[in-house]
Amino acid sequence: MGGLLSGARITATTNLGAGVTRTGDGVVVLVPGAVEGDVADVEIKKKRGSFYEGETVGLLSPSPYRQKPDCEAFEAGCGGCLFRHVSCEHELSVKADYIRTAMKKCGLNIEPEPFLTAGPDAVRSKVTVPVSDGESGYYARMTHKIVGSARCRLHDGETDEIRAYLSSENVPGLYAITVRRAAHGTMLILRADGDGGGKAALRAAAERAAERFPFIASAYVYSGGEYIHACGDDAIYDELAGCRFKISPASFYQVNHDGAELLYARAVELAELSRGELAADLFCGTGTIGIAAAKRMGCGLFGMEINASAVEDAKENAEMNGVSAEFVCGDAAEYGGGADVVFLDPPRAGCGKKLLDTLCKSAPRRIVYVSCDPATLARDAARLSGTFRTESVTPVDMFPRTAHVECVCLFSRRGGN
Repeated sequence: MGGLLSGARITATTNLGAGVTRTGDGVVVLVPGAVEGDVADVEIKKKRGSFYEGETVGLLSPSPYRQKPDCEAFEAGCGGCLFRHVSCEHELSVKADYIRTAMKKCGLNIEPEPFLTAGPDAVRSKVTVPVSDGESGYYARMTHKIVGSARCRLHDGETDEIRAYLSSENVPGLYAITVRRAAHGTMLILRADGDGGGKAALRAAAERAAERFPFIASAYVYSGGEYIHACGDDAIYDELAGCRFKISPASFYQVNHDGAELLYARAVELAELSRGELAADLFCGTGTIGIAAAKRMGCGLFGMEINASAVEDAKENAEMNGVSAEFVCGDAAEYGGGADVVFLDPPRAGCGKKLLDTLCKSAPRRIVYVSCDPATLARDAARLSGTFRTESVTPVDMFPRTAHVECVCLFSRRGGN
């Protein structure tokens, strides 16, 4: 399939950073890198199901939303970001429309509230960057080819220094570098390639990096499905939402600290917990949301998490912060009910039917759902709609310039107070 669309008008920008136009007979053409408002010559390259994929071969009139990308790697095709060629305002508008559309597809007419944002330069405190042949950087879009970069705006400069040093070492077996930054210490994790070989070389490289960069407080090698302590402390500690939290290598922790402050404040506000009530924190990770709520509101706390290491961190975190809580290791689907307010922070796949059925049966006063995928949030909202009203959806700019969208959604029990 080929063909040229001369003077094509780009009528929308998708949440994946592609422009939308149509052929003369109305078939959708997605054009990576094109922006709503562009007028361009577009060459049709491929047929993908019910739509075509195109390529801009001549920009005749640029969109008012366009801006010059502030990263050379983006212009070279790096897939780490998708929105560096548009204004921040347009990016957030596109993401709000994505949330709105996802809800409508599930039969819900929900208008998202304005984005909570710490700004486009609120860098990530955790990144994983692939390494190959002395080069590190994110993959080119739709490939596994690394686009090297000396400076990445998704994270801070010290993270760049670490990855530049380690990639130049050409460490045998090194597949990717993870750097976790926190208020008290930096954690380095060297990830082995698929055959799990070279553990000794990776461990030695981690030790050299920790010696070269004294701010690395903890270093691990990840190989064969396990974390092997290389040197330094066994964990690092962060300050978030007025609490102190332990972060172990396998534990989930929000990757944008400044964004997480906004997210947690909103989640606790929406919960409207009172002293004497019980909150359940499901998919609780290291217990961060529940502990922040319990410390501020004086409520009881029960947490459930399938990762055993995270549960141990959650118990320690509760004790550190003077919070009385019960944390158990188990699948959130096994939650039996009983809480006045439930916090949900599931993985991208959302909640399973069994858990949603339990929530409808036990009918807590409120559910505060933290989601990293508007599509699965909308699906779950529709499944809860017989028992709960969707009161609000607040998007949080946790992942500036990328395709990801985080939301805090409030559900209240129908007929409840």
